[in-house]
Amino acid sequence: MAWESRRRWPRVETWQREFPALIREFRDADGVAPRHTFFYPIEQYDAEVLQRIADLCAGTGSETEIHLHHDNDTADNLRRTLMQGIERAGQSRAPFARRHWRSALWLRPRQLGAR
Repeated sequence: MAWESRRRWPRVETWQREFPALIREFRDADGVAPRHTFFYPIEQYDAEVLQRIADLCAGTGSETEIHLHHDNDTADNLRRTLMQGIERAGQSRAPFARRHWRSALWLRPRQLGAR
């Protein structure tokens, strides 16, 4: 896992360095800078990478949504994986689009790609 984490660092570091500089001069009619939504694959959870993204989000007003590959999963495992991901992600300071978590947990398993 540590090797995989280090492999992702250059990409995250590029975002940390370039995104704030890129949006610095732009504002919409309300004075709000552009924001980005990061999609984080929760099954590849890495606290260091997620914290770097959280710091970037905190500085730019961006957010992170949880992404989960779950095709052909079972309903029980899907629920367990989602709950574990929510718990882990909640340990970081990352602003997540939480509104989707609760609604997704109440969908029928077939709607979520589970069997």
